[in-house]
Amino acid sequence: MTIASSLQQCSASIISGFHTLTERHRRRSELWALPPAERQRVADELRLTTSQLERLVAAGPKASVEMERLMAALGIETLKVEADFPYLMNDFQATCAQCNAKRACRQALADGNAPERIQAFCPNADELFALAERLA
Repeated sequence: MTIASSLQQCSASIISGFHTLTERHRRRSELWALPPAERQRVADELRLTTSQLERLVAAGPKASVEMERLMAALGIETLKVEADFPYLMNDFQATCAQCNAKRACRQALADGNAPERIQAFCPNADELFALAERLA
């Protein structure tokens, strides 16, 4: 790799990070621009508190990407859950987005042994195992 291509890659990464931060700020601003009653209505529709909704918006759209990968590792079809149990999926995603064990989750997924390890760190583990059993 040349110095020029390395600098180009670094610049692209910085620009991407800036766009991500800008997008998060825009989404937060849009949420706060809503009247309090409208924010409450949105939160109620998602079966969240307004503070949970605010944290989710602040976390960004990729805050729960591990959830789909974890469900796949457990043999759970995400699209089926979204269609048949939309509120449950919202709960899973909200919990995942606010989880502090992202590093452990990503490592377990990368190692291929997430089903054996998630009980130790995943706040969704019990519900995911129950759902996997129910759908089996």
